[in-house]
Amino acid sequence: MDYTRFEEIITSNIYLVITSIMLMVLTILYYILRKSKPRSILLVGRSGAGKTRLLCKLFSNSCPITLTSIQPTTLEYTNPKSRNRSVFLVDIPGDGRIRSKYLNEHKTRRIVGILFLIDSVEFEDSKAEDLFPNVSCENIKIKLEKEMQMKISTQTFSPDGLDSKSKPQIIGNTNQEFSFKQLANKVNFVPSSITNEISENIPSIECIEDWLISKI
Repeated sequence: MDYTRFEEIITSNIYLVITSIMLMVLTILYYILRKSKPRSILLVGRSGAGKTRLLCKLFSNSCPITLTSIQPTTLEYTNPKSRNRSVFLVDIPGDGRIRSKYLNEHKTRRIVGILFLIDSVEFEDSKAEDLFPNVSCENIKIKLEKEMQMKISTQTFSPDGLDSKSKPQIIGNTNQEFSFKQLANKVNFVPSSITNEISENIPSIECIEDWLISKI
């Protein structure tokens, strides 16, 4: 019997078992650490879009005049029907000079959703007294898709001399017009108005509350 060959087989099998155990332990640790991180939802959007105002409406049912945020605000949102379940809402400042910094700091969180606020006033010229311009979510969606298509077209024709780190990441399918349906994660557009006024013509934040609860 070739004992040298026998020892080689035994040794290789031992290494294989040890490697398998290590991978199993690392996988278990990964899921334990992931589960231990609190579930979070990022509130993002341009300055003045209403992120901080939305937090006030959600937590105190008020709509005070707010100032531009210069640092993130994190609050725990609890499911009204189940107090032992919650999710953390993180208000990311909209100022472009600091937004990327805080997004990078919070990307290690267990992100379960992103709530992007858009001020409809930016999409349609309206009179000063018209506080609720008649801009549908579908119109905003179409305009944003056109803007994204322009971005993609610019990226597609970027210089070939750039290395892979310098080249921007292409979003969507370059073989057809951009649509949010092309993205791996589902994107929904819903109307809402952060105001104390109650009217059939003014959409409430109920749809946002329902979405938040679905993420808890």
